[in-house]
Amino acid sequence: MTTVSTLDAKEHLVFPKHSTDEVALSKTEEFLKQVTQSAKVYSARDFNKELMLWLVQVTSSQLSEIQENNGVLETEKNTQEEPQAA
Repeated sequence: MTTVSTLDAKEHLVFPKHSTDEVALSKTEEFLKQVTQSAKVYSARDFNKELMLWLVQVTSSQLSEIQENNGVLETEKNTQEEPQAA
């Protein structure tokens, strides 16, 4: 893994393949933290406390690595991303 400039990173939504298997979700979340080299992996859960998605800042190479993980169903660029200060 390479060190990444935060200017190159974009916010993405990462959707889990197994939203109710807590063991699998924990493993995938740890993988996301390892790939992003950050503890800032945010999760969103529904009213039943099932994981809906993670929110991560990633570069295109990190995103490719994430998309290959067995615990990830799909990824999507966050269109609600706030602009970064110049």
